[in-house]
Amino acid sequence: SAVVNGAPFHLAGDAKPFKDTRESTLGFDIDKLEIARYLEYSPVTLNFKVPSGQLHGKISASFKAPKNNPAVLSITGNLGLKELEMKQADGAPLVKLPSFEVLIDAIEVFANKTSLKSIKSEGLELYVHRGRDGKVTLANLVGVAAETKAPETKPEPKTDGKPFIYAIEEIALGGATIHVADEQPKQPYKTRLDNVNFKVTGLTNESGKKANVELSFESEAKEKFSHTGTLQLTPLIAEGKLDIEGLKPGALRPYYDDALAAEIKDGFFDLSTKYSFEAKDARISAPCGLSSPGSPNPFGA
Repeated sequence: SAVVNGAPFHLAGDAKPFKDTRESTLGFDIDKLEIARYLEYSPVTLNFKVPSGQLHGKISASFKAPKNNPAVLSITGNLGLKELEMKQADGAPLVKLPSFEVLIDAIEVFANKTSLKSIKSEGLELYVHRGRDGKVTLANLVGVAAETKAPETKPEPKTDGKPFIYAIEEIALGGATIHVADEQPKQPYKTRLDNVNFKVTGLTNESGKKANVELSFESEAKEKFSHTGTLQLTPLIAEGKLDIEGLKPGALRPYYDDALAAEIKDGFFDLSTKYSFEAKDARISAPCGLSSPGSPNPFGA
């Protein structure tokens, strides 16, 4: 045990060399590790600052080499962040994240397989900004290194290794707020999305397996958006239902001002649509229904 830069650190191991499995286990616990202290050693330029944020976790690595069977290296445990705050280099806000947790079921290194029980976040506050030049702040957090001519290398021979397989039982983002500012249109656009809730269950890249996806939020103008559907990654197939209540097209004027010789001063509408997408031939099917407030939903409840 030790205290590293104010963060408690504990390392422990166990070896059983005389068992048939020849098993060894190494575990470490860490708490209140200040992230900002270690970003100073980044080999690339970082276009952001981290005024606060702590890392904590408990990780265990187990190695087994049983006779007449392949060796196994498995990693389990959990990692998390607390009170993370990120700002742009000029001090403008980027991210505020009170809590973030990853629960690892097993990372089987030699089997090229990862299984996570959950990835959860609560109270995220995200700032998305696009400048006049079209650049999005979140896409430019890391500086681009100067180009250097790489030495010629011979391609490595192909191996028949196992494909990487992953599965995540649950991804949950709750109570998030997203601030959106777009300066690229002639008339800048700005809004805020509140009560953003995103949940995915059963996500995997195994062929033919589908995950359930739910998303809901409301805009600053009290427009309500909700989505339910399924997502299959291999091959890529997505289908679902999208409902929008009280959409105010007048607020989106910066995006249609040049194409429409009219101004929508007031009014709103509801939208309900079902869609399906297949990557095989890039086909998208999306029957759409519009309704005014109080009229029946064209797709039912």
